[in-house]
Amino acid sequence: MRYGAGRPGTKAKTSSLHSIDVRRLHREDPLLPGLSCGWLWTDDTGKRTSSITISTQERGVTVAYAIGGEPVAQRIALRTTLCNYGSERAWF
Repeated sequence: MRYGAGRPGTKAKTSSLHSIDVRRLHREDPLLPGLSCGWLWTDDTGKRTSSITISTQERGVTVAYAIGGEPVAQRIALRTTLCNYGSERAWF
C-alpha cells in the first residue's frame, strides 16, 4: 500500500476553520430571543483575526460578519432536545 498516493488534499480542514460553540452560548443565556452578543477570534499573539455579531430570535440566531468588506447576514435555525434532569440542549 502506498502512503500519500493520489491528489493532495486541497479542501480546508474543519480544525483550521472558526467555530461557534452553541453550548457556551446556551450556558451564558444569550440564546434568549431579542439579545445580541459578539464573538471574537484571536491568533496566538492575541491579535484579532475575525469577529461576528450574533442576534437571537425565536428558534434561531442570525450571525453577521463581513467577507472582503462585504456585509453578510445568515440565519441559523436552533433546535432543542430535553435532557434527563429537566434542562434542554440547544443544537444548530
